[in-house]
Amino acid sequence: MVDLTTTYAGLKLKSPIIAASSSLTASPAKIKTFAEAGAGAVILKSIFEEQIQNEAADTYDQSHDFPEAYNYIKEYSEEHSIRQHVQLVREVKAEVDIPVFASINCSSAEGWTDYAKSLSDAGADGLELNVMRIETDRTQDYGEPERAIIKIVTELRESGYKKPLVVKISKYYSNLIRLCADLHMVGADGVVLFNRSYMPDVDLSAERLTAGPVFSSPSDFYDGLRFTALVRGAVPGLSVSISSGARNGKDVLKGVLAGANAIQMASILYGKKEKAITESLDEVKSWMEEHKYESITEMTGRLAAEQVDKANFLARSQFMKYFDSPDAGHPTNTFSGAVERPRG
Repeated sequence: MVDLTTTYAGLKLKSPIIAASSSLTASPAKIKTFAEAGAGAVILKSIFEEQIQNEAADTYDQSHDFPEAYNYIKEYSEEHSIRQHVQLVREVKAEVDIPVFASINCSSAEGWTDYAKSLSDAGADGLELNVMRIETDRTQDYGEPERAIIKIVTELRESGYKKPLVVKISKYYSNLIRLCADLHMVGADGVVLFNRSYMPDVDLSAERLTAGPVFSSPSDFYDGLRFTALVRGAVPGLSVSISSGARNGKDVLKGVLAGANAIQMASILYGKKEKAITESLDEVKSWMEEHKYESITEMTGRLAAEQVDKANFLARSQFMKYFDSPDAGHPTNTFSGAVERPRG
């Protein structure tokens, strides 16, 4: 029997598949089925401070001249929403024996620390910081968005938060490797690659903006794969999970070989539910047995960018760099560097 256990952000997982944050992970019953199917951990549905504040504001007509009443109702509504998330943590912890991560997205410095404490006290085993934002301020200094994320992690650690802390980041940064290294330096235990933004589309008949695809596509997986290998090579002590695009056991295997400690699944769970997890793990076990791997740990990072040749291959940014190479007549060729297992 192969050993599927892995270590992610300091926590031991029974498998490298994580049920990612989604509406599905707001249900203790659904989460239980994912855990029984073999998921190694779960990320609860994200709590958004801005949404809670907006909903609280909507509960009272501010046109009335009773600011004290407005403030009271607003605070009560916010506390009620937070209590609902706290209760979700408690209910899930009572149902499953796998690590449970809370996911938060806050708009204030106080929100990050307050929500982290509330959810940690409720029993969450770790915290995933959902820091998705697209920068559009033309006056913003270069590097300011990165410094803002680093500050969040720094302040959380300085506030006394000691549990596993991972940061779910987008791909919209100028130097992701430097950002991941700096996050690790100030106390992040892991990163999630990548946070998927809202996708817009255009309705040509009405000539208006509309919502684009909600679910990820298999092609979304490859940016996460590339940067997982690069981050693993540059920041070996930082845990990495790939989010977006993973559909099956082959994707899990690819991610682990590139250096991921875990692979997050969400979109595929809406269609195949817990069956997606069991089938993927069966595929992983079958491949590992065929290729004589005894454990996930043994194969993790085998293709990470720890050697110059692999790093160069992963850093290719233009097709012409490839098609000008001796392999130009075989565009499906893959990296052919020998991967030797440690002896002894």
